[in-house]
Amino acid sequence: MNIIIIVIIAVLLIAVLLISFFFSQTVREKEKAMVLDQLVPKKSSLPVFRASLVSKHTNPSNKTSQNNKTIPDPSQTEPSQGEQRIECENILTDFRLLTLDDLAPEKISEFRDMALESPRPPSLLNEIINQTPMNTFDAKELANLVGTDPLLAAKVLQMVNSSYFGLSQQVTSVHKAVVYLGYNMVKDIAVQHTLENLFKPDNQTVREASLRFWVASFVASALSFRMAQHYEMVAVSNISTRTLFSYLGNFLILSQDSDHGEVSARGVFERTLLEQERLQANAAILGAILAEEWNLPQIIVNGIRESILPMVSEAQPIQKNDPVALAHLREQTLCYVSCRIGDQVAFQGLRDIANTHLDRPDVPELFYLPSYLKAAGFEDYSDSLKDPKLAIEINKLIVGMLAKNKLQ
Repeated sequence: MNIIIIVIIAVLLIAVLLISFFFSQTVREKEKAMVLDQLVPKKSSLPVFRASLVSKHTNPSNKTSQNNKTIPDPSQTEPSQGEQRIECENILTDFRLLTLDDLAPEKISEFRDMALESPRPPSLLNEIINQTPMNTFDAKELANLVGTDPLLAAKVLQMVNSSYFGLSQQVTSVHKAVVYLGYNMVKDIAVQHTLENLFKPDNQTVREASLRFWVASFVASALSFRMAQHYEMVAVSNISTRTLFSYLGNFLILSQDSDHGEVSARGVFERTLLEQERLQANAAILGAILAEEWNLPQIIVNGIRESILPMVSEAQPIQKNDPVALAHLREQTLCYVSCRIGDQVAFQGLRDIANTHLDRPDVPELFYLPSYLKAAGFEDYSDSLKDPKLAIEINKLIVGMLAKNKLQ
């Protein structure tokens, strides 16, 4: 009898332990789901967003998409502008942009390992980036640096002798090419050369996406350089370098995830939303981590980390007696708007920057941009893009870059 009682008690104890175990597992799963729900944007926003993508990422003046398919007339398919604005604001309200501070230490460690496993750039890249690009930079020193890499020297000569410049006489001297191109373009060519050698995708979709990201970054860098000159900003070349590296995280993601190639053609908001659902991070986080591992200047690392912040919140007014904060806002705004135009060129068929439309409250990545342009004192930015001299220069660069990379 005592044995039977002991057996019953033992069975009951085991049952209690099992129930406690399964209950605790359920609680842990719910807690985990709650944490992920806080970190990752609500999935319900994605189908809503996709359903409204009739012409959101297409220039209104351009009736053909990247693959030349006809885009439906927005007036026949889209809700009113007021409804679009409300819908877009709701999408942005539901979305939370992740930053490095949101990630758990083990996740940061995982991404640092990913960056460490990626190929490292040659020291030549840092030497070129760390040149002091004053109005009269040391062309001889820069030419000597370029000359240490025969392939880079060949690319510099190829660029200066391209149809973009239309020179009557061929340039055969690297020094003359550097003097003619200037520091900013030579730097851009060096970065492109480095990224091409580091990230060599075998997948055709990924390869084309990489090329388009490069076109976007090259055009954005050139545009930010010219517009920084237009607004008489200091450290003009630093601004263009920061803009150029804003896409670094996209190259890293493409090298790790071949499926990301198909996502690339979408606007930066949808790219970011999908990145956070898949990776619990985004291109800005990963690009900053990679730049840090590459020992790039801290100003570039910080610039990458902040590169998409204007997408998710309205610009805050800056006090007139705070020139440092104003300078930071102006740089951030110029980099951001240049990259959005670079996206339109590379992925959405924009071929004439005079036709750029930035006041688009139906496009999430452009929703808050007017507030930044106003706070930075760039209210005339869109009008400035219509300047014939600037438009001709950038449009020639667009045609040249697309032809060079065999893109339409």
